[in-house]
Amino acid sequence: QAPATNAPPPDPYVLLAGFDFGQDRAPLNQIDEAIKAATGDAARRAEIEGKLAGLLSQPSLPVGAQNYICLTLSVIGSEKSVPALAGLLGDARTADLARLALERIPHPAAGAALRTALPKSAGRTRIGLVQSLGVRRDEAAVPLLAPLLKESDPATVSAAAHALGLIGGERATTALLTTGRLDVPAIADAAMRCADQLPAQGAKAAAAIYRTVMTNAPAHVGEAALVGLARVAPDEAGARLLSLFDSGDEAAVARAIPLAPRVQVPTLHRAAPDRLPNLPVGAQVGHAGRACGPVVRSGRMAAATLWRMRWDDDMEPAVALAREAAADGEVPVGAVVLAA
Repeated sequence: QAPATNAPPPDPYVLLAGFDFGQDRAPLNQIDEAIKAATGDAARRAEIEGKLAGLLSQPSLPVGAQNYICLTLSVIGSEKSVPALAGLLGDARTADLARLALERIPHPAAGAALRTALPKSAGRTRIGLVQSLGVRRDEAAVPLLAPLLKESDPATVSAAAHALGLIGGERATTALLTTGRLDVPAIADAAMRCADQLPAQGAKAAAAIYRTVMTNAPAHVGEAALVGLARVAPDEAGARLLSLFDSGDEAAVARAIPLAPRVQVPTLHRAAPDRLPNLPVGAQVGHAGRACGPVVRSGRMAAATLWRMRWDDDMEPAVALAREAAADGEVPVGAVVLAA
């Protein structure tokens, strides 16, 4: 009979060093349980972190082990994990794993590692680093991101613009507005995101951004800027929208109609019903309710609008508005329909 042995259980970190996808996760589960047990014990968690980070430097570490370690360090990692993770940023096969972990480590060293890697990267790796810097809202990255707005690759430009929009602030806004490429929707959208982030006391600066976008961006982006302008300069936004209704340009009217309910400006909704009978019949039929916003659908304003329209030779627009408003249960509208 073989003598009994009291061999210690295998070290889960040794087993982790050879782990790959599809294998038994028992050693990973052991480490997970150790992390849970170390909650509130900074020294023990630091010990676990050190063991995991140390494994990343091993050559030929399986992808499954790299994936587990990076995901775990994204949760428990500190500045002590940054050098090991940064060492993976130069390899396209591991860069995404490493940058996503660094993205979540709050220590400034993690951001510095991402910034250092950015100028040395290319292609998808560079785009990923740009995205992570944006998620971290890393203001120190603005000088590195701004030149990317002039790249010829649309994916790079879009990623850089989105990152700058997330970062916000004066430097990011200036980089977006002065690039001379507000005709690129991603750049214009990012500039508006910067404006959206400004506090109430920054209303004047936000309005200036929205105006610049309206002047230089494609029409559909400019319309979004008009909605933003309504938040900080409502009277100006209302006047701009009414000018579209008054332009006589059917294309301009078609753009203005769906915007009206989104621009919640009292002066606009008081004036819009007066414009409705003068719009092209097609616009009245298709968008009668939307053209005048929520106010037309409520009570006496809806009734008054229908009353003005009922005398027109062509009753179709009035009937369309009546049906739409009556569907909302408006009693005054029903009375007008009967009177007509």
